[in-house]
Amino acid sequence: MMKSVVGIDLGSTALKVVELRGTWRGFEVVKAAERRLPTDAGATCPPEEMAQALTELLSAHAIKPAHVVSAIPAQATFVRNLLLPFRDPRKIREVLRFELEPHIPYPVDDVIVDFAKVRDVDTGGCEVLAAAVPRMAMAEHVRVLELAGIVPEVVDWEIFGELNSYLAWRPFPQSSPVALVNLGASKTAVKIIKDGSIRFTRSIVRGGNALTESIRQRLTLTTAQAEAMKLSDRDRDRADIAESIETFLAMLAKEIDHTFLAYNTRAGEDPVQEIVLLGGGARLPEAVPFFEAHYGLPTTLFDIDQRLFHPSPMSLQSQPGIVMPVAFGLATRQLSRRALGLDFRREEFALRKSFDEVRGQLLSIGGMVALLVGLSLFDLYYHLRTKEMRFATLQGQVESIFRETFPEMRRVSNEVGQTQEKLREIETNLKGVGTLSGPQGSALEMLRELAVRTPQGLPVKLTDLTISTEGISISGETQSFDGVDSLKKAYAASAYFDEVKVSQARAGTGGKGVEFKIAITLKKS
Repeated sequence: MMKSVVGIDLGSTALKVVELRGTWRGFEVVKAAERRLPTDAGATCPPEEMAQALTELLSAHAIKPAHVVSAIPAQATFVRNLLLPFRDPRKIREVLRFELEPHIPYPVDDVIVDFAKVRDVDTGGCEVLAAAVPRMAMAEHVRVLELAGIVPEVVDWEIFGELNSYLAWRPFPQSSPVALVNLGASKTAVKIIKDGSIRFTRSIVRGGNALTESIRQRLTLTTAQAEAMKLSDRDRDRADIAESIETFLAMLAKEIDHTFLAYNTRAGEDPVQEIVLLGGGARLPEAVPFFEAHYGLPTTLFDIDQRLFHPSPMSLQSQPGIVMPVAFGLATRQLSRRALGLDFRREEFALRKSFDEVRGQLLSIGGMVALLVGLSLFDLYYHLRTKEMRFATLQGQVESIFRETFPEMRRVSNEVGQTQEKLREIETNLKGVGTLSGPQGSALEMLRELAVRTPQGLPVKLTDLTISTEGISISGETQSFDGVDSLKKAYAASAYFDEVKVSQARAGTGGKGVEFKIAITLKKS
């Protein structure tokens, strides 16, 4: 058995390293270290600076990695659950590229693919979780490690790093689905686990950086001050940022709702029964109570009992397991037979091998001239191929950004042209809302008129407000039916409004308050 294995998690804002040592009982944590990257939130750290930071981190903690496992981040991959009519791994690998081809924005020759079996199906086939990573992304990942003097034995997928950590923490697989929600800095990754395997996964482009930026803007702080306040345990600080946290968690929950809905629509799947939070965002005191209240499910922090990362005077922070699950799980790949995962490294140097094969063929032909000509031609081909791959990568990023910005667009054919069309549509809508026709003026004036006309002292909670060229629609809650009538009379007295109607008024949920909808027609010129 190996003496020690190092798992390296190259994150977008920080580097995390965990060293595990094999024991007769399994393995134990020797060292766990983290280092922030020298970049602002949202910026990409250059490979040279990331490699330098990794070198300094390993040196500072006297970690000498002889055996290393790293991971490609989830947002750099394309993932699909595929149903195949057979179970033989060799046959699966033969057809995997062709099955993935319709689902990825790259030629299949420009990606590295791997898979993990999810379950067998009654028809004799199986369901697999297939992942594809662009060769350029793989090359950049390996380059960072090589600049730090490291050659990884396995390049896994970060999703399996978390899965292996979870299985080490809870070694007996649960039959009911559990959602692992990693609240990271630049993204939130959701994995649904059942019977020890990943049944469904999705990455959400919203993370703790968005909350830090909200706090920074609201309180006029530096990014560092906002980050410190975000994790502060002082009651006054929690009160000052409560609104930012509530808004952030509510918006994040909407995205997670879509993930759960997509999972629940799959045939034969049971609903999620528990939520486990991990990642830096899980350290928010409000996180666990919010998820419990929103989903009505038991919610806990990963490694809350510190079974994996035992308390130690040398610990850099409390509960390091929350932010170290990927690095921990990666290291288990070489120390546990139960550890699962992919290995993108087997196709890592495909282009380099092709070069060696061509060079060998040219040497066998003989002749220095033929060799030089052949190598020149291959060099030209190699550079053209590299440019094509970079173009494909940029094209994939454009499509990814387009889909994130306009998720309602189902058919994507010309991202630039469709974006320009959507912008023209938005500009047209803004013109209609920004300068309403007639005597009423702008939408801001309408907001001011509503605020002025709302009776003082009347508690009103708005849940929806829509202003258009035709009128205003208001939905909300107040304490009584008399309160709704007071609102109607107050708005009807405005010189801007032609007709005010109460389209709905009913007792609120649990008999508390009154829910209402008011429709207002604007006066025309």
